[in-house]
Amino acid sequence: MRHHLVFHFLFCLCLWAVGSSLAHGTASGAPQRDSVSPDEAAEIMSQIEERAVSPSSLPIPADTGRTTFTSTVELREYLQSFDEYADYQSAEELKQVIAIKTYLPYGVGMDLNPQDDGTFLCWPYPGQAAAEAGIRQGDILTGVDSFNITGVEPDKAALLIAGENNSPVALTVWRDGERLEIISPRQRTEIPGVSVSTSNGMPVVRIWRFNQQTAEDLRRNIDAGPLSSSEQYGFLILDLRGNTGGDLAFMREVAKLFLAKGTVIYSARSKNKATVYRTESDGPYKNVNLVIWQDNMTASSSEVLISALKQGKQTVTMGQVSRGKACSQAVTRLKKGGMLRITTEMLFTSLGDSWEKTGLVPDKAAESESEFLQGSKLIFSSKGDRNQAENISF
Repeated sequence: MRHHLVFHFLFCLCLWAVGSSLAHGTASGAPQRDSVSPDEAAEIMSQIEERAVSPSSLPIPADTGRTTFTSTVELREYLQSFDEYADYQSAEELKQVIAIKTYLPYGVGMDLNPQDDGTFLCWPYPGQAAAEAGIRQGDILTGVDSFNITGVEPDKAALLIAGENNSPVALTVWRDGERLEIISPRQRTEIPGVSVSTSNGMPVVRIWRFNQQTAEDLRRNIDAGPLSSSEQYGFLILDLRGNTGGDLAFMREVAKLFLAKGTVIYSARSKNKATVYRTESDGPYKNVNLVIWQDNMTASSSEVLISALKQGKQTVTMGQVSRGKACSQAVTRLKKGGMLRITTEMLFTSLGDSWEKTGLVPDKAAESESEFLQGSKLIFSSKGDRNQAENISF
């Protein structure tokens, strides 16, 4: 089964997501069966032998000298037999991706998180088309124009939503048991790294993704207001719901803002070495206590950040058990034009623990926003008294 978490389900149509839709046949209904050249197969096998690690108990096949695959479908099945996060796109599939990206570059600006019942949870970006049209965080998406999308691949849903600039798209959502049809224009999407809001007067800093600007944006936004409010209470809320990760290097820059010098952020083990990542200096917010808001889509780099921030300071986690992705993948452009993604590192907390498949259990469970806010009020009522905060019973 496809492991959908490896994609950010963005309606700006990221290249890999669209390519996966084509490669697995979700756009046309039939899988692509392009042949895999022996040279490309040999290069893939070389990458696996040199770099691949298995994120599960499944062993990597010993036949790394294999150079024959009857189709791209067979190759993907081979890769995912030991690595559910692995994928491959042929050069021809990538050409189709670029063509579709050029023709349909506009979306509505939200993430789409698949649910167990086949529906999709909406995470609209602030200030983007979906949010401006009235889509709210937590709305359940079931239809696009005249199509019922319950149970379809997330990539196909993204393709259905994409279209020409400013053209309308009808989104059918359910909210509190009520069916709504919301018309949104398609526009070019800008993915935010950080946004700031308040919940019942409490400062909330949301990290959507870890990219090159995230640490700088976070510092600027905190200094602009929430930090002064957090000092009144003694806590700052970091909202990592729906954050499926991003570049680990950029996540480390965020962690450094809140940790003391010499703190282990995490360790990574590749096929041939282990690396420990530490802070080199005191972070400007090392004395700011945190409440971290997580959910079942909080994954990968976000989980690394949570485990790091739980060290040596008063940090309380609330929400749902996180996704449980403690590994990272490398994407390689192959000589014949194809693209390969395989798992190359397993990630561990400062104590050497893995959360792969198990996730990170929050200090206090909160299934809804109201439960989270109620729990946060207990913490914030301490008004910065560390001893009182530590005595709060969860």
